Amino acid sequence: MDNQWGKIYGKTVSYSSATNYKENLDVMTKKVNDIMEEKLLKENLIGDNPLTVMFNNHENHGKFMTNVFLLNDYELLEKSLNWVFSSYIARGFSENYFKEVLSTWIQVINLTLDIFAAREITEVYYWMENFYDEFDVNPIEEKKLSIKESPFEVVLKDKKNMLFSYLIEGDYKSSLELVKEIIHDKESLSNIYTKIIKEAMYDVGKAWEMGEISISQEHLATSVISRIMANIYMDYFILTEITKGKIIVTTATNEYHELGIRIVADLLELDGWDVIYLGSNIPKEDLVKTILKERPSFLVISVTMAFNISKAKEIIDEIKGNDDLRKLKILAGGQAFNYFDNKSKIGADKISLSVSETLDTAREWWKEANGEGEEL
Repeated sequence: MDNQWGKIYGKTVSYSSATNYKENLDVMTKKVNDIMEEKLLKENLIGDNPLTVMFNNHENHGKFMTNVFLLNDYELLEKSLNWVFSSYIARGFSENYFKEVLSTWIQVINLTLDIFAAREITEVYYWMENFYDEFDVNPIEEKKLSIKESPFEVVLKDKKNMLFSYLIEGDYKSSLELVKEIIHDKESLSNIYTKIIKEAMYDVGKAWEMGEISISQEHLATSVISRIMANIYMDYFILTEITKGKIIVTTATNEYHELGIRIVADLLELDGWDVIYLGSNIPKEDLVKTILKERPSFLVISVTMAFNISKAKEIIDEIKGNDDLRKLKILAGGQAFNYFDNKSKIGADKISLSVSETLDTAREWWKEANGEGEEL
């Protein structure tokens, strides 16, 4: 299926232009920062946000667009733009900010890249300008998800909502007591992870996106959840029986979000897997060495930020290009793939969009590898 850019214009950005953009990204980002900072002297485009928030947005934008150009996936671009526009406007950025920053990127691209690359790349930016002109910023309230609308059983929904309240207050003691009072068997552990912890943190993320909580509250909530999961692990996972094979679980290089993949790792272990959890931002070379040493049955790679999808692809290309590892099955998952589910573009054997899908896929692969007709 052609991507939307291809449908509209009958072409894609060439690899040479994408590479030219990537190689000049640091220089261009600095130029965009300087010009936008100067524009702020004339008009408040970012509300009460510090300059660092704007600068971080420019850096992440450049990384993300590099992924879009290298993967030639403009459906990923379109889906992401809706979120970017909504979340930054909700956090106090003016509607005019996006018009100004996109025109600034166009100016800088034309001044920095070679003529051919600039022409190809700026066409995409002109398309983004048109996309924003048609974007309806008014119904942002309709996009707000009430934390009381989750499709869970009443008891779990109430517990999840209570945990959300404790988390945004940074109340570790109450959060831990709430979680521990629910644990009574293996199934309850799974429910706590997938229907309470995961969903409560989803609500925290939505609250931040809509400007209802500060970034410090979001970080505090993540810290509290990490401490709770460490506590649960020491109490309930240490004696888990290993009944299946070995799995390496990690994030893509340059990816620092690891709460989601920590949940996956724990639930895989609860399901009987011998899990080697490598955490976040593992260099590609070190990961390959670990795989060669440990010889896992499967590899799970998590990507939260869409601009790190190309990093996952680099890891997968390295593994699939190694004669000793080319048959290793690789599952990629994480929030980034809510906008990108084309496994052929990154070379993964499976892209998972949920924890349950990851667990089911691992079980299926294990049965296939062992010639099992029934689940172990």
